[in-house]
Amino acid sequence: MDFLGLRNLTVIDRAVKMVKKNHGEKIDISKIPLDDKLVYKMFAEAKTTGVFQFESDGMRDYLKRLQPSSIEDLIAMNALYRPGPMANIPEFIARKNGLSSIDYIHPTLESVLKETYGIIVYQEQVMQISQIIGGFTLAQGDMLRRAMGKKKIEIMAAFKVDFVRGAIQNKIDKKLAVEIFDLLEKFAKYGFNKSHSTAYALVAYQTAWLKTHYSSEFFAANLSTEMDNTDRVVDLLESARNMNIEILPPDVNTSFSNFRALDKNLIAYGLAAVKNIGSKASTAIVDNRKKNGAYNTVFDICCIDSYVINRKAIESLILAGACDSLAGHRAQHFSVIDDALRWGQKYNMENASAQESLFGGDSSAASLMPPALPEAEEWNQEECLRHEKKTIGFYLSGDPLEKYKNDLYEFANIDLGNIPEKKPDVIKIGGIIRHVNSLYDKKNRPWAIVELNGGAGKADIFVFNETYEKYRDLLEDDACIFITGSPSKREDDSGELKMVAGDIYPLDQVRQKLSKCVNIVLDASQTDDSFLKKLKNLTLESDGLCRLVIHLKAENGSLQRIRASRITVNPAHKFIIKLRELFGLKHVWIS
Repeated sequence: MDFLGLRNLTVIDRAVKMVKKNHGEKIDISKIPLDDKLVYKMFAEAKTTGVFQFESDGMRDYLKRLQPSSIEDLIAMNALYRPGPMANIPEFIARKNGLSSIDYIHPTLESVLKETYGIIVYQEQVMQISQIIGGFTLAQGDMLRRAMGKKKIEIMAAFKVDFVRGAIQNKIDKKLAVEIFDLLEKFAKYGFNKSHSTAYALVAYQTAWLKTHYSSEFFAANLSTEMDNTDRVVDLLESARNMNIEILPPDVNTSFSNFRALDKNLIAYGLAAVKNIGSKASTAIVDNRKKNGAYNTVFDICCIDSYVINRKAIESLILAGACDSLAGHRAQHFSVIDDALRWGQKYNMENASAQESLFGGDSSAASLMPPALPEAEEWNQEECLRHEKKTIGFYLSGDPLEKYKNDLYEFANIDLGNIPEKKPDVIKIGGIIRHVNSLYDKKNRPWAIVELNGGAGKADIFVFNETYEKYRDLLEDDACIFITGSPSKREDDSGELKMVAGDIYPLDQVRQKLSKCVNIVLDASQTDDSFLKKLKNLTLESDGLCRLVIHLKAENGSLQRIRASRITVNPAHKFIIKLRELFGLKHVWIS
């Protein structure tokens, strides 16, 4: 088993132990049923984030098409999803789903090839066919497999003579025997060992079984194993939320060192995953809490051994929001870090002195009260989120895009969480930049691939040189932007949007930059004086630079377009909402 396999065995072990702790159920993972329909439903729906060997975008696309229903399907897909044999996956899927006929090459090979629908997938099948058709011994079959795999032409030529001679003795046509040998030679070049593929598929099935039946324990175990990889943590958290599992933010009073499932829909964030904390400091925080009770102030945290909890650790805890349950707010906590550390040292010295004293007396640290928190202006949500990103690696307690949701609703034509198969010719999307990959083209001109996150999805944006030079100042990590462009020819099977950028705007300016006209549809019943008077009053309250266009709907359904020449309006969200309340949601839009 390779490193990733061992890592996933660790995930399974952690999850099983957590299940026992939470539910009192002792699971023997080696004895779980291999015909669980719910598990195969998860594979068929490609909900395989965190499932060993089956979470890549390409594999998930194949899973949706294959609709696996047995462990044999998973074993075969594991063997096929590699360079070379991957070319056989579409035919494998077609045969599995009855869209293509199954050909066993020769009737005697049905028992060997039935589980893979007539397609040679495994090295063991090559050996078995050489025995059945060519009359080889087991040892000869293994020698043939190795010779084919290493492309030893002279040895294979000798084997071919023996194979054809044996086939003729078994009353098999010489021409067919040659065809079968050539087919074996082709597949043996990249045939996979079935025993290895089976081991991997079993680990994958076991992780999927845990994800299906004990989701929070599965994710907590996975997150604990991957906590040093921010991108993996982000993907796992997103998948957990999609399964209605809430992730509690890091908290010195509720978190543990690792991620921990609290119930079937709740996971406590692991303190060790916070920057500058690590397992030693996080364990000390948890052990001290168990021994002395919940923390009340930031000063309490500083009573822990200063060699374990230093300034960097306290700073990271505060910035990550892990001290939010303590008295005061983040700005106050941050302003007293040095004072709190000095007070903690004094407290520990007094406590040590009291323990050395025979009678304790007035030197007891119990009488040492922490100072009051100073007045400080509370950080706004943007500042809190920015600090969270710095210490956790992503936004956990909020979404910087939340304040732009109305703008995205109004101007975007693709939801990144639900990307359509057919894309519009002009794509309009908004989001937050997660990563900018700066590159150079063949003429040594700069360009970039921008990963844009929005809601529950993401997109790869190709910003070629001309556009890059124009908008490079906007292309920074964590910037909220809006992009118009076209579908990329580099589309693949990942399901993620790939587009070529045309124009890029700061998201907070998109309403002003893109709004040219406010459109209103009026039907016959909305042309009386009362409606028109209400419309006039609303436009007077929202004066601006945007044109107002009336689409007058006749009784026969035709529309007459009338531009209000003397009225210009401000396309602010509040104004649009008032118009929609008056004329209907679908009868008001911005163009």
